Order: sequence, then C-alpha cells, then structure tokens
Amino acid sequence: MTDQRKKEIADHYMEAVNREELHTGEAGRYLNLNPCYLSMVKTPKHWSSMSQAAWDRLEEWHETRDKIAAFVIPEGEEIFKKPERKASLPEEGELINVKATSREKKKGSPPPLDRKAKKADKRKTVELDARLEDAIGILHARLEDAIGILRGQIRVNDLRIEVLEDLVEKLNNKVSSLTARLETHSPVSAPKPNNKRKHSGIIFFQRNYYKS
Repeated sequence: MTDQRKKEIADHYMEAVNREELHTGEAGRYLNLNPCYLSMVKTPKHWSSMSQAAWDRLEEWHETRDKIAAFVIPEGEEIFKKPERKASLPEEGELINVKATSREKKKGSPPPLDRKAKKADKRKTVELDARLEDAIGILHARLEDAIGILRGQIRVNDLRIEVLEDLVEKLNNKVSSLTARLETHSPVSAPKPNNKRKHSGIIFFQRNYYKS
C-alpha cells in the first residue's frame, strides 16, 4: 500500500472519528481492531509500525464510505479483546515497600503524577506561555503605536508654536514700523509769537506823541 493511499485512509478515519465523536476504544470495537493501531494512524511516522492486517481493515471500511459505527464485522471473525493483566502476589520485600508508601501517604506526601498527567501539565504550561507571549506582543505593539501617535502630536504642537511665534514676531515688526512712520509724519507745533513787547512799544510811542 502506498503512502498516498495510507494518507487518504487516515484522513478519512480522523474525519469520521471527529464527526461521529468517537474515542479510540469505541472505534476499535466497531472495526474490531487494536486501539493502539488506530492511535498510530493519526501520526504518519508510525504508519510503518502498523500491521498489514490493520491497514487492510481500515481500507475495507474506507471503501464502504459509511460510518465507523455502521461497519459490519465479517461473520466468524475473532473479536479483539484487550489482554487482561494478571495480578501477581507481591513478595515480602514488596510488602514492606507498600507499607512504607502507605505511611508516606498518611503523612500528607502528594501522590506521584502519572505520565499522562505530566504531559497534560506540560502541554498546558506551553499553551499558557504561548498565550502570554502573544498578549505581551500585542501590548508591546499597542504601546509602540500610542507612543508614535504622541510623538506625532508633540511634533504638530511644536510646529504650531513655531508658526505662532513667527506671526507674533511679524506683528511686532509691523507695529514698530507703523509707530516709526507716525512719529516722522506728525506736524510740529510752532511757538506762539510774543506780542506783549510790540504792543507796549506802540502804547509808549502814542503817549509821548500826545505829550509833545
């Protein structure tokens, strides 16, 4: 089976699982397959580790173009069952370890996390870090935009102040020039003639004439 054919089957399987809202165990029961193979279908690098029988069963379902839950297992086929783990009796040394572990639990020590929980916590931490980085990047961009806008406004205000200063200076120059023109063209008041001496001389002459 070619990789292109495997990709086509894998895409169809993942689409059907999402559409029918099935988990891997349910899909394995409907297709009579080991759920481990169905988990491997989702990752192309694990395709080579799958058995040919698993690919044949997936291809058989793929050609029906029907739901996974509607697949009919051939009559007489052996139904896959997950192997049960046999419980073995602990030895004397293991009993001591169990007792010690139970004592630690009673003291309040936290239970050890399993691998799935650790992976889930790690995934959450990575997602949280990514969200924080995105939020910081957005805030940084917004701050830069705000700073740019403020700088632009400051430059505009500076230009306005310079224009106003130029206008004030020009107005002062015009006022000074007008004041100078008014001072040069204003008429000078002539001094009034003093006629007191002239009149007094005439009166003195008249008095002497009549006396003689």
